[in-house]
Amino acid sequence: MAIAASMGVLAVSLTLHYLSQEKIIGQSNQVTALRRKVDKILSTQKNLINNSNSPQNNRIEYGGTAFLMNTKGYLLTNFHVLEGSDSVYIENSKGKSYKTSLVYSNKAYDLAILKIEDSSFKMISKLPYTFSNQKPKLSEPVFTLGYPREEIVYGQGYLSAVTGYEGDTLNYQVSIPVNPGNSGGPVLDGKGNVLGILSAKQTSADGVAFAIRSTCLFNLAKDPAADSVLHSFLKSTRNQKAANLKGLNHQQLVEKIQDCIFMVKAY
Repeated sequence: MAIAASMGVLAVSLTLHYLSQEKIIGQSNQVTALRRKVDKILSTQKNLINNSNSPQNNRIEYGGTAFLMNTKGYLLTNFHVLEGSDSVYIENSKGKSYKTSLVYSNKAYDLAILKIEDSSFKMISKLPYTFSNQKPKLSEPVFTLGYPREEIVYGQGYLSAVTGYEGDTLNYQVSIPVNPGNSGGPVLDGKGNVLGILSAKQTSADGVAFAIRSTCLFNLAKDPAADSVLHSFLKSTRNQKAANLKGLNHQQLVEKIQDCIFMVKAY
């Protein structure tokens, strides 16, 4: 009965969140998604299309950001970044691209999980950040790293509201400069905790962006029917501690984290 009740609550929250996300991902002229439309391959894109690890006959349609969610090559991004694509590749800050496969998606929460398939990808032993399951405080300083252009871009700001567009309780509002391509990027606090995943910005106000709360991942993972990747995520973060970043200044913190952030190119 408890499981049935919890699944019922989850179903209702999914329905309500789906309706609010529909506004965020393009149904409202007040809010726009942050995926980047790429009409043609530019010469400044590091010739990704000529890379042996990328499709030779397809054109990149959308761009965004993804970041590692564990040490096994799984990445988190927005569903709307990948929607309608046939294949997805990621590229690191050094211009190296890797093929990925979609292992999980949830349109209602606008979340997707990719898995790096290339054996040449070097796995890391420990993430330089953790995922927060706590409610952050209003005005808390935050920063993000993402790919609104062909190189990684840093942005900083603060948590400006504990709810999202029109009071959506599964999003935060952050005052931070973002542009198309930032979709799927992490929002972190100064201690290296991931608070949310950037997804949209308000078109009628400057510097107003929205991030899906990291707590959504924990809620999804608690569903008995959740994908095994989410169950593994929940298990690995149950006893998580703050990221081991003692003694690092902000520049060093960003330097450690940026190697876990990737450009997404959806074909």
